[in-house]
Amino acid sequence: MSTPLQEVLIKLYHEHRPSLTAYPWEWEEDRWAELIKCSTVAMGLSPNAAAVLVEVLSRLQLASVSDLADADDATLQLISAIVTRIGGDPAITANVANALRSLARGIRSEWDGHIQRFLRRHNLAMIEELASHLHGFGLERPTAVRAATLWLQNVSNAPVLMDDERVRKFRERFNVSKEDLIEEADKLGVNLAVLEDLLVTEDAAASEGAALSTGA
Repeated sequence: MSTPLQEVLIKLYHEHRPSLTAYPWEWEEDRWAELIKCSTVAMGLSPNAAAVLVEVLSRLQLASVSDLADADDATLQLISAIVTRIGGDPAITANVANALRSLARGIRSEWDGHIQRFLRRHNLAMIEELASHLHGFGLERPTAVRAATLWLQNVSNAPVLMDDERVRKFRERFNVSKEDLIEEADKLGVNLAVLEDLLVTEDAAASEGAALSTGA
C-alpha cells in the first residue's frame, strides 16, 4: 500500500513525465535486471540467453530482489529448467539459480534490496571530489557542487538528488526531510534524477499558474 507521499509522487509522475526526456535508467529495477544479466553472462550464459532469462523471470514475477531472495527450492528448480530451456550449459544450470538467490539475499541484506544505494554512495563521493576540483579551478563552491551533480546525473544517470531551492520548496510543502524523500523514491523504484526533474517541472508549472492567476 502506498504512503501519502508516494501517492503525491506518483501523481506528479503521471502529470509531468510526458514532458520530460528519455532516461537510460528511469526505473531502478532496470539496474537490478542488468546486474542479473551481467552476472549470468559472467557465469557462462550468452548475452542473448541472459536477456531472455530476465524477460521470462519478469513475466513470471520472479525477477525482483525480494522474489529471488525468497525463492524456495521449487522456484529454484523452475529457474534451472528455464535456464536449460533457453540453451544454458547443463554444467551451470543449477549454479545460476542458486547464485541469483544468493545475490538477491546479499543485496537485500547490504542495501535493503536497493542496488542504486551502492551507486549513490560512490556518486556522492564523486560529486564531492569533482566539486572540490571545480572549486579549485575557479567556480564558487555552491556552483561547483551543482555543476558536479548535474554532470554526473547527465552522463551516468546517477541516482542522486540535488537539494536546490525547488526541491526544498516541495519538501517544506509536504513537511518531509531530504532523507525521507529519497527513501520514498527508492521504495517506488524511480531514479532520483528523474524525481528531481519532476519536482523542477512541478515548480515551474505552479509558478506559471500563479502568474496567470494574478495576471502578471
